[in-house]
Amino acid sequence: MVHNLERTLDNIKNEGIRTGEKNKAIEIALKMLKEELDINMIVNITGLNEKEVLSLKKKINKQRH
Repeated sequence: MVHNLERTLDNIKNEGIRTGEKNKAIEIALKMLKEELDINMIVNITGLNEKEVLSLKKKINKQRH
């Protein structure tokens, strides 16, 4: 029982770390997009996929208009 609880807590912690890393990658990608850097460069540096970066780019473009 205790072992299962420890495993569950580890999973929650790891999920939190992954979520934080993803949020940081999005934050960096947004900054790079605002500087109009190349999409492929943003994908390579942030680890986000092209679809995610293009989605962020669309959001930025909507905010500008």
